[in-house]
Amino acid sequence: MAGLRRWIGTSLAFVLARRWFQPLAQVLYRAALLGLNIGVGDYVATSGEAGALRTAARLLPAQPARVVFGVGANQGDFMRAALAALGPSTRVLAFEPAPQTFSRLARVFHASPQVELHQLGLSDASGSRPLYSDGQDSGLASLYQRDLTAHGRALNQVETVPITTLDAFCAERQISRIDYLKLDVEGHELSALRGARRLLEQDAVQLIQFEFGGCAIDARVYFRDLYSLLNERFRLYRILQDGLAYLPHYSEHQEVYATANFLAISRKWPRV
Repeated sequence: MAGLRRWIGTSLAFVLARRWFQPLAQVLYRAALLGLNIGVGDYVATSGEAGALRTAARLLPAQPARVVFGVGANQGDFMRAALAALGPSTRVLAFEPAPQTFSRLARVFHASPQVELHQLGLSDASGSRPLYSDGQDSGLASLYQRDLTAHGRALNQVETVPITTLDAFCAERQISRIDYLKLDVEGHELSALRGARRLLEQDAVQLIQFEFGGCAIDARVYFRDLYSLLNERFRLYRILQDGLAYLPHYSEHQEVYATANFLAISRKWPRV
């Protein structure tokens, strides 16, 4: 079977890998990426994340109250979606290191007792780091000075922000489990997960949603790094508009640096 697939691939390349086919190939490539829900993962409303949260609602028992971590809270859209999908008794801990963005979140959620806001970034070590952005309330703020020349933007504003690890944060506050961990930290997802090594080893995290895209280029992170870190304890899925696509094996074809969202589900549950 592998030999047949290789023969078909070689034959198609011989016919189609020609200059005349390139414009159409580019169109088909972009269409295929959209069919994989890749390239539309920047916003909660368009990424399919609401469906992932509904999957979590089916898997997670309602009692005790579900614990959700939203790391890289930005404008708070994920927090609203999590409360809508998982119920008002859900405890949401939101992390946003950028001072201006955090102040805005505090104004928006000051009357929401379910939401705890923490002006912190999460990494693999505690301390402080420069945060780069292109302006206040930027959705691009990153711990990496990204090269966005191709997009006509520059992360030329810098501020120092406090960071800690998930392990240290949870130990200090005696949090023994995280039901749903959402990571949208502009390329720093792998470092944040490395800072949760103890929680992962104790199977204290049930579901992990993470973003992978252009930020990972500047962070020098491959999808393989995330897959390898999580695969032993989690099944990985790509989030679609109407559900999840199971990724049983790592493949180089998954190294696509257009934004997509993924869901890692504890192997204690059957495949969904």
